[in-house]
Amino acid sequence: MACVLPRSDAGLLPYLKKIPLLDVLTLSGLYTLRLLAGSAASGAHISHWLGGFSIFLFFSLAIVKRFAELEEPARQRYLAEKRARLPG
Repeated sequence: MACVLPRSDAGLLPYLKKIPLLDVLTLSGLYTLRLLAGSAASGAHISHWLGGFSIFLFFSLAIVKRFAELEEPARQRYLAEKRARLPG
């Protein structure tokens, strides 16, 4: 039986990004699902400690990823304005 998981968040619906909490929860849930699928495929057992820690870690990474995506346009505007002020 093959398990097909979307790579990162490429398969997420565009409107899902408009609801920040749902977006982050879905992204971290997909990362957790990937961990569980890898465990099932390899036959390895995931401890409760590792599962709980992974959920926390994936949630934190999802928040950082979305924050970086939100900051990028502002950074690009700042750099464009800075370039415009340079003499030359």
